[in-house]
Amino acid sequence: MRASEALMLGSTLLKPLMGTWYQQDSSGEEYGCAMGMIQAGLAGTAGGYSPLAIPEWMRYPWGRRLPCDCTGDYVTGSMGLMNSREVSEYTVQNTVVHLFNYHVMQKEDWTIERIADWLHSVEPAEQPDTREKRTILQAALEEAAVIVY
Repeated sequence: MRASEALMLGSTLLKPLMGTWYQQDSSGEEYGCAMGMIQAGLAGTAGGYSPLAIPEWMRYPWGRRLPCDCTGDYVTGSMGLMNSREVSEYTVQNTVVHLFNYHVMQKEDWTIERIADWLHSVEPAEQPDTREKRTILQAALEEAAVIVY
Protein backbone atom coordinates (compact mmCIF):
# COMPACT_ATOMS: atom_id res chain seq x y z
CA MET A 1 0.00 0.00 0.00
CA ARG A 2 1.27 3.46 -0.84
CA ALA A 3 1.76 5.95 2.00
CA SER A 4 -0.71 8.35 0.37
CA GLU A 5 -3.37 5.62 0.42
CA ALA A 6 -2.46 4.69 3.99
CA LEU A 7 -2.88 8.31 5.08
CA MET A 8 -6.38 8.42 3.63
CA LEU A 9 -7.30 5.06 5.20
CA GLY A 10 -5.76 6.05 8.53
CA SER A 11 -7.73 9.30 8.52
CA THR A 12 -10.88 7.17 8.72
CA LEU A 13 -9.49 5.37 11.79
CA LEU A 14 -8.11 8.34 13.74
CA LYS A 15 -9.40 11.83 14.41
CA PRO A 16 -6.76 14.49 13.74
CA LEU A 17 -4.61 15.51 16.71
CA MET A 18 -1.34 17.41 16.45
CA GLY A 19 1.70 16.21 18.35
CA THR A 20 0.95 12.54 18.94
CA TRP A 21 1.05 9.41 16.80
CA TYR A 22 -1.79 7.82 18.75
CA GLN A 23 -3.97 8.67 21.70
CA GLN A 24 -7.20 7.22 23.01
CA ASP A 25 -9.44 9.19 25.34
CA SER A 26 -11.59 7.81 28.18
CA SER A 27 -14.60 7.43 25.86
CA GLY A 28 -12.61 5.27 23.44
CA GLU A 29 -12.19 7.91 20.72
CA GLU A 30 -8.89 7.46 18.89
CA TYR A 31 -6.71 10.35 17.70
CA GLY A 32 -3.42 10.79 15.90
CA CYS A 33 -1.24 12.94 13.70
CA ALA A 34 -0.63 12.39 9.99
CA MET A 35 2.24 9.96 10.67
CA GLY A 36 0.00 8.06 13.08
CA MET A 37 -2.67 7.93 10.38
CA ILE A 38 -0.15 6.54 7.89
CA GLN A 39 0.94 3.93 10.42
CA ALA A 40 -2.67 3.01 11.20
CA GLY A 41 -3.49 2.71 7.50
CA LEU A 42 -0.47 0.51 6.81
CA ALA A 43 -1.09 -1.66 9.88
CA GLY A 44 -4.83 -1.81 9.28
CA THR A 45 -5.56 -0.80 12.86
CA ALA A 46 -5.21 2.23 15.09
CA GLY A 47 -2.75 2.30 17.97
CA GLY A 48 0.51 0.55 18.61
CA TYR A 49 3.49 2.22 16.96
CA SER A 50 5.79 0.03 14.91
CA PRO A 51 8.78 1.55 13.10
CA LEU A 52 8.38 -1.16 10.45
CA ALA A 53 4.98 0.28 9.56
CA ILE A 54 6.48 3.53 8.22
CA PRO A 55 8.15 3.15 4.81
CA GLU A 56 11.91 3.62 5.04
CA TRP A 57 11.96 5.93 2.01
CA MET A 58 10.02 8.54 4.03
CA ARG A 59 13.12 9.08 6.20
CA TYR A 60 15.37 10.07 3.28
CA PRO A 61 15.83 13.64 2.02
CA TRP A 62 13.59 14.56 -0.90
CA GLY A 63 14.31 18.25 -1.51
CA ARG A 64 15.30 21.65 -0.17
CA ARG A 65 11.96 23.47 -0.57
CA LEU A 66 8.73 22.67 1.21
CA PRO A 67 5.67 22.14 -1.02
CA CYS A 68 3.88 24.89 0.90
CA ASP A 69 6.73 27.34 0.25
CA CYS A 70 7.05 28.20 3.94
CA THR A 71 10.17 30.21 4.53
CA GLY A 72 11.83 31.85 7.46
CA ASP A 73 14.28 30.85 10.10
CA TYR A 74 12.06 28.17 11.62
CA VAL A 75 9.30 25.93 10.31
CA THR A 76 7.18 23.45 12.26
CA GLY A 77 8.65 20.02 11.74
CA SER A 78 9.29 16.67 13.32
CA MET A 79 9.14 16.98 17.11
CA GLY A 80 8.91 20.76 17.15
CA LEU A 81 10.69 23.42 15.15
CA MET A 82 13.39 22.98 12.51
CA ASN A 83 15.84 25.73 11.75
CA SER A 84 15.30 25.96 8.00
CA ARG A 85 18.68 27.63 7.53
CA GLU A 86 20.40 24.55 8.97
CA VAL A 87 18.34 21.95 7.06
CA SER A 88 20.08 21.02 3.83
CA GLU A 89 17.16 18.86 2.70
CA TYR A 90 13.78 17.93 4.17
CA THR A 91 12.70 14.32 4.59
CA VAL A 92 9.25 13.29 3.47
CA GLN A 93 8.44 12.42 7.08
CA ASN A 94 9.30 15.84 8.55
CA THR A 95 7.57 17.52 5.62
CA VAL A 96 4.37 15.57 6.33
CA VAL A 97 4.66 16.54 10.01
CA HIS A 98 5.08 20.21 9.06
CA LEU A 99 2.14 20.15 6.63
CA PHE A 100 -0.13 18.47 9.16
CA ASN A 101 0.90 20.36 12.31
CA TYR A 102 1.06 23.81 10.80
CA HIS A 103 -1.09 23.85 7.69
CA VAL A 104 -3.87 21.39 8.57
CA MET A 105 -4.16 21.91 12.32
CA GLN A 106 -3.16 25.56 12.79
CA LYS A 107 -3.39 27.59 9.61
CA GLU A 108 -6.12 25.38 8.08
CA ASP A 109 -5.01 26.09 4.51
CA TRP A 110 -4.20 22.43 3.70
CA THR A 111 -6.26 19.25 4.15
CA ILE A 112 -5.28 15.66 4.79
CA GLU A 113 -6.39 14.96 1.20
CA ARG A 114 -3.97 17.61 -0.08
CA ILE A 115 -1.12 16.05 1.91
CA ALA A 116 -2.04 12.66 0.42
CA ASP A 117 -1.95 14.19 -3.08
CA TRP A 118 1.49 15.66 -2.39
CA LEU A 119 2.72 12.35 -0.94
CA HIS A 120 1.48 10.58 -4.07
CA SER A 121 3.61 12.95 -6.18
CA VAL A 122 6.86 12.11 -4.34
CA GLU A 123 6.46 8.48 -3.25
CA PRO A 124 7.86 5.53 -5.18
CA ALA A 125 5.46 3.87 -7.62
CA GLU A 126 5.34 0.63 -5.67
CA GLN A 127 6.13 -0.17 -2.07
CA PRO A 128 6.40 -3.53 -0.34
CA ASP A 129 3.53 -4.43 1.94
CA THR A 130 4.84 -3.71 5.45
CA ARG A 131 1.93 -5.52 7.11
CA GLU A 132 3.53 -8.88 6.34
CA LYS A 133 6.81 -7.78 7.98
CA ARG A 134 4.90 -6.44 10.97
CA THR A 135 2.94 -9.68 11.30
CA ILE A 136 6.14 -11.73 11.27
CA LEU A 137 7.74 -9.42 13.86
CA GLN A 138 4.57 -9.41 15.97
CA ALA A 139 4.41 -13.23 15.92
CA ALA A 140 8.07 -13.55 16.92
CA LEU A 141 7.63 -11.10 19.79
CA GLU A 142 4.44 -12.79 20.96
CA GLU A 143 6.28 -16.13 21.00
CA ALA A 144 8.88 -14.52 23.21
CA ALA A 145 6.03 -13.25 25.45
CA VAL A 146 6.78 -9.59 24.71
CA ILE A 147 3.84 -7.22 24.34
CA VAL A 148 4.17 -4.60 21.60
CA TYR A 149 2.49 -1.25 22.12
